[in-house]
Amino acid sequence: AGATLISPFVGRILDWYKAANKVDGYPANEDPGVLSVTDIYNYYKQNGYKTVVMGASFRSKEEILELAGCDKLTIGPKFLEQLRNSNDAVPTKLSAEGAKNYKAMEKLEYNEQSF
Repeated sequence: AGATLISPFVGRILDWYKAANKVDGYPANEDPGVLSVTDIYNYYKQNGYKTVVMGASFRSKEEILELAGCDKLTIGPKFLEQLRNSNDAVPTKLSAEGAKNYKAMEKLEYNEQSF
């Protein structure tokens, strides 16, 4: 549809999964919101879409670190401060080049009739 930007809400996805599965949380690398944004990012890059993926609505600094390399991230002041005061390494987790080696995802084609 030619979307310029999409902004999946990492924390909202996490909140839903926590409530649905009656758990207190997930490790950041297993966080359903992080996994969702990772899949979305890699899908768009694998299929040549120019759409910017901007993760948002974070619940922890660790979620942010798991998405390092995403096109854009909206990070609240509390987490910016935590990142500024952190000595944690910040390796790139997402990249257009890395998307080539991510699990293959079939390109979906929708139009009004098929939808």
